[in-house]
Amino acid sequence: MSKISLDVFHRYTASQLDAICEFNPAMDIEYGEAEGTKYITIRDVLLRPDDFREFISKFPCEDRNISIEQDNNTHISSKAPGFQQPIDKTYFPIMGQNLYTIGRNHNLFKYRQEDAKFEYYTNCCYPGMKAYNKNYLPHVDPFSIASNIYLTDVPNSGTSFFKFMSPSGKEYYSVSELVRDKEKGFATYKRGLEKYDLNSGWSEWKYYTGDHFYQRYHYIPGEYNSCSMYRGNRWHSITYDSVNSTDVRYSIVGVLV
Repeated sequence: MSKISLDVFHRYTASQLDAICEFNPAMDIEYGEAEGTKYITIRDVLLRPDDFREFISKFPCEDRNISIEQDNNTHISSKAPGFQQPIDKTYFPIMGQNLYTIGRNHNLFKYRQEDAKFEYYTNCCYPGMKAYNKNYLPHVDPFSIASNIYLTDVPNSGTSFFKFMSPSGKEYYSVSELVRDKEKGFATYKRGLEKYDLNSGWSEWKYYTGDHFYQRYHYIPGEYNSCSMYRGNRWHSITYDSVNSTDVRYSIVGVLV
C-alpha cells in the first residue's frame, strides 16, 4: 500500500489545542503545608476535562510491565508503576503557562518563567496491575516540581507523602536531607532499605500507607478534575489499590525541569 489518505490524520489548530486544555476561570486554589512539604490543590481545574482525557488517551505508549513480562526487555528507564504516555510539551503551551503562574503566585517556587519548562506524561494504573521491584514504595523525582491532574475519580486513590525516622528519632523527608546529615543518617537508611529486597522482580501490588520504616504523614486525594502540585524531591508514592479496585486511575503529570 503506497498511498495514504488525509482522513487517517488527526489535525488540530493551535486554538483547538489551547481550548482542549483550557483552565477553568472558576477553579478553586488551595495552598497547604504538611511538616514542611508545601503543596497546592486546585479543584475544577480544567474547563473540559472529558475532552482533554479523550484527546490524550489516544497517544501510544509502551507498557513496561508487559514488555518485561513477555520479552524481559524494555526501552523505558522509568520505574513508575502502570504505564506512561510521554506527551510533547508543544501540544500544551497554555497549560504550562497556567501551571507556572499558579505555582509562582503561591510561592511554591521562584523560577523565572523563561527558565520554567513543563514536560508531560500520563500515569495509568489499572486493576490487577503488579508491582515490579516493589515500586509501590516511596520515591523521589529527578525533577523539581510535579503537578498531577487527575482525570478519573477512584476511591482511596491519590498521592501519599512519607518520612524516614532513624533509630535516633531524627526525621528525614528526602534523600538530600540524608546526604547532608552529619549523623550519617544516609548509611542507616541504606541498611534499612536493603530489607525490602528492591530487586525481587514481580509481586502483588501493595496498597501502601507506610510501615515501621516509612511513615506516611500526609495524603492528597486524587479527585476528578483536580490538580495537586508539590516538590518532587520529597518522598512520595502513588496510592492505589490494584488488587481490590475495579477502576482505572488516570492522570497527566506536568513536571518542571
